[in-house]
Amino acid sequence: MKKTIFSAMFLTLSVLVSCSSDDPSNDGTCITALDCELGLVCVDGKCVEDTGNTGNTSDTGDTVDTGDTTDTGNTTDTGNTTDTGDTGDTGDTGDTGDTGDTGDTGDTADTGNTGDADSTADQDITNDNETPDEDSADIETDEDAATPVCGNEIIETGEDCDKGFAQNGNPFCDYGVTEPCKVCNEFCKEADGTNHYCGDGIVQRADCTGFDNCVKTLGITDEACDPAADPKCLPDCSSLILPKRIYVRSTAAGANNGTSWADAYTDLQMALDDAEKSINEASTADAEIWVAGGTYKPSFAAGKYSLRLRGTSGWYGATLRVTIGGTIVHDNLTLASGTESGWYNFTVGSGQSVAIDYTATGDWPEHLWFEVRTNFDGLGAAYFATISGQAAPQSFGNRHKHFSLVNNTTVYGGFAGTETSLSERKLPGDAGYTSANTVIISGDHTGADTQKSYNVFRHNGNGVNSTAVLDGVTISGGRAYPEWTNYWLRYDYEGNLTGIYSCSDYVSNGCWPENSVHVPGPQWMYSRGCAMANYAGDKNYPTLKNITVENCATLNTGDDSSYSGHVYSWDD
Repeated sequence: MKKTIFSAMFLTLSVLVSCSSDDPSNDGTCITALDCELGLVCVDGKCVEDTGNTGNTSDTGDTVDTGDTTDTGNTTDTGNTTDTGDTGDTGDTGDTGDTGDTGDTGDTADTGNTGDADSTADQDITNDNETPDEDSADIETDEDAATPVCGNEIIETGEDCDKGFAQNGNPFCDYGVTEPCKVCNEFCKEADGTNHYCGDGIVQRADCTGFDNCVKTLGITDEACDPAADPKCLPDCSSLILPKRIYVRSTAAGANNGTSWADAYTDLQMALDDAEKSINEASTADAEIWVAGGTYKPSFAAGKYSLRLRGTSGWYGATLRVTIGGTIVHDNLTLASGTESGWYNFTVGSGQSVAIDYTATGDWPEHLWFEVRTNFDGLGAAYFATISGQAAPQSFGNRHKHFSLVNNTTVYGGFAGTETSLSERKLPGDAGYTSANTVIISGDHTGADTQKSYNVFRHNGNGVNSTAVLDGVTISGGRAYPEWTNYWLRYDYEGNLTGIYSCSDYVSNGCWPENSVHVPGPQWMYSRGCAMANYAGDKNYPTLKNITVENCATLNTGDDSSYSGHVYSWDD
């Protein structure tokens, strides 16, 4: 632009020099009208008379110049007669300017049509054009100086967002957002964010110390858990669902509903029934049973059951009666020779008494036995079965009674019956432990070996697994010695009789029903695991902690060395 200004000044100076010259030779030749005498104009290098606005007439360039066409003042501007040469020069100058159209612009603005003025106009226009260029340069310089700062919480040119150094780059959206959302990345550009709310499977806390699957999140109320990751978490993420607590105390004299030490159940089986019912009805996810010092014996668990009669050919006149809570629910059940028994259903309520007895011995009592399964129509697991081959049919009695733990339930012993915290219980070896803290779960019903449970705890394919926990008790009084038999009845795994054998071939007073006897009934457990006998095809057995086993007798201790063979676990 400076070069352009210099050229314009040089042109103006040249014109001024030309205008000050005379015709020294006086021979009628001319360069401009100033070389001619007054009244003459310079045309084609000759001084001639002025017959009209000849310069403008010959200014063909001006005629076709759209800007000059509107300059009608040039055509009728006779006042410029004395300035006609200037007009011509102006035209020439305008023609020169026409190359860049700058002259045309000058002509358009040059109402006086004076060459000098035209040049001045050109100069002004040129300066005007210079000014924006200089301003533009200044603006560019200012922009370079104002580089945006990502992280200053100000959205500047080139930034989509800016939440500050602490939040830029956080992949999570504002807490509570469940629909698609955007976040501000470390470059202050918007990006797709991750939803961030209670129920997203991630624990949000200001400090994640001690929490798994956790992210630090500023400015929210801490989540204690997340239900999508832990089903035991409350829906609002405020805390884990506390287990239902059930109290058992053998000397309690209150409402016998397990809600406090004063109103505790006096029967451990009723507490187990309560826990299973609550979990099955989804009123709680898991349960704790707090047991105060005392002795507790098995009875008959609450639930649905089914029974069927078994025998080699028939019952020969023998019948069976089922009595629940003092009410006869089945009577005169019998099995005709060559027929197969159906299933007889019955239901036992928590704490109800159960009696299943023969009402006649029949001609062949050693052939008679029956089995009971959990659930109706024989669809559940084996609960117990009587042993055949006896001089008199074996009825249901203390020998068959046992406890069964409950999934998602922990039975805690070691309480005296006043505690409010689990940490207050006392176990053997703890300071302050006394007999008042000792919980004995016993299969010894009367003191006679013939009245001791085969297994104090039994889980024969009923699905009880490692979520069932027994902690801090003594198991006692079980006797896994089945009765001698007069006949050995062999069954296959489908329950079909495959042979009848006389035990007189073994010892004078009978023989033991070994592994293959009465398969698939539970009798094989009667010689194993006096404290606890477990069967699970997936090897997922109940969990035992702080357990003492005493005063138990087991025939086959070599099958499992746990607790000197008194806890037996088996799979396929």
